[in-house]
Amino acid sequence: MLHLKPSSYVKNAHLLKSEYAVKDGKIIANLDAPLILDMVLRFLYINKDKALSFYLETPDNLKAEADFTNDSTPKNPMFAFNASFESFEKASGVLFFFSEILAKDGLCRYKFRADNDEIYCEKYNIVTITCEDTEKYEKLLCDMKIPRTDNLVTAYDTFSKETPGMSKRVFYKGMSAKDLPQLFRQYGFTR
Repeated sequence: MLHLKPSSYVKNAHLLKSEYAVKDGKIIANLDAPLILDMVLRFLYINKDKALSFYLETPDNLKAEADFTNDSTPKNPMFAFNASFESFEKASGVLFFFSEILAKDGLCRYKFRADNDEIYCEKYNIVTITCEDTEKYEKLLCDMKIPRTDNLVTAYDTFSKETPGMSKRVFYKGMSAKDLPQLFRQYGFTR
């Protein structure tokens, strides 16, 4: 069974496994919560010689959100923030500095981009990698012992009114994902 973030609930969680599928030039994966930031760091490292950017979405003034359909489109107004980094060290530093919030918050979505490659961390432990060469990222997943499947079931595939999902905001040292854009600005990260 998939190890979900502590701020996420899926009624039929027993149907979810840590595995990935390749479809239309994208890798879609369910990753155990402790592996998500590890995968993002590996993505950043493999693209360390490229310009890197970060994008964060967090629902505006929302503490929790229920999901009943297989539509992963945000249902509430979103607040978005962008930041660019000239080095792997700065991008990975941000990842480490805010790791407690990014690793545990159930409402925020974020992605890192390197040229045409992108890793997008969504709700319910879903990670999507869009790229021209899926093999290099499949190797990373293989190194992490994440199996490939032709029948990936994500949380959204299990949702209905009878089998809902729920995600909520978390706080760490008095901060939530909603506070991250202001903190980024304080450290000079703007676009």
